[in-house]
Amino acid sequence: MVEQIKVLVDEERLSRLEEKIDRLLSDKGKEDDEVLNAQQVADLLQMDKQTIYKLARDNKIPSVKYGRSRLFSKKAIMEKLKGEQ
Repeated sequence: MVEQIKVLVDEERLSRLEEKIDRLLSDKGKEDDEVLNAQQVADLLQMDKQTIYKLARDNKIPSVKYGRSRLFSKKAIMEKLKGEQ
């Protein structure tokens, strides 16, 4: 029963994330690529910042290590997530 609930919650979160990505990709007013930090990506995807770092470490979302910081391309993240649907 608990596993079924976890699957339903994960599917619901995935569905909401896919809807957000679709809205962001359909926004024609922002053609330029933006460079984001982990907190900005976390806010964009409504996830915890530590989850963003883990996804980046595991190569689930594209990022670049710059000194002690990790930088993200908004366009690359959106394309990567869109491609996984």
